[in-house]
Amino acid sequence: RRGLGADAVGRTVAQAGREIRSDYDLREALLAAAGTQELAGSTALAYVEAARTIDSDYDHREALTGLLAKGRVDAASLAALLRSARQIGSDYDLATLLTEVSKKSLLADAGVRAAYVEAVKEIGSPYDHRRALSAVVQRGDLPQDALLAVLRSAQDIESSHDRATLLVEIAGKYPLSGAARQGYLEAARTI
Repeated sequence: RRGLGADAVGRTVAQAGREIRSDYDLREALLAAAGTQELAGSTALAYVEAARTIDSDYDHREALTGLLAKGRVDAASLAALLRSARQIGSDYDLATLLTEVSKKSLLADAGVRAAYVEAVKEIGSPYDHRRALSAVVQRGDLPQDALLAVLRSAQDIESSHDRATLLVEIAGKYPLSGAARQGYLEAARTI
C-alpha cells in the first residue's frame, strides 16, 4: 500500500511471512510491498526473512530479485539476502539471482563478499557456477579481495572448460600480479 511508513511495511511483510502459506501468494505480497518504497534496514531484513519461508526456488528467487530491483540495498540486507539465497536448490535460479546481485554490489563489503561466495558454493552445475562468478568478473571493477575470492571459488568449478572460460575472462579484465597472479595460477593448475 502506498503511504505506509517503513515500520508498517516491515510489520506487514513479517506478518505475511508468518501467515501466507502459498509460495506464489507470498511472493506477490512481497513484491507488492517492495513496490511501495525503497526498503532499507530492518524493513529489508524483514522482507528477506519473509522470503526465506518460500519453498519454491523460482518464487524465492523472484521475491529476492524484487528487493534488488527496487533500489539500493544496504550491506547487511544484501548479506542476509545472500544467506537466504543459499536455500535455493535450483542451480539456475541461484545463479540467476547472483548475477542480479553482481549488478548491485562490488563485493567490497567483507560480509557481502563472504555471503556471495558461500552462495556460489551451493551451485553444483559447473556452468552455473561459472555464470555466477563471471557476472562479477565482467564488471571489471572488483576490489582485490573480491577478485581473490572469485579466484578461490574458481578452483571449485569441476569443468575444465568452464574454469578456463572464467580464467580467460579474468585475464582480460584484471591485471594479475602478486596474490591475484598466484590465485590465478592455482585455479589454472588443475585444468
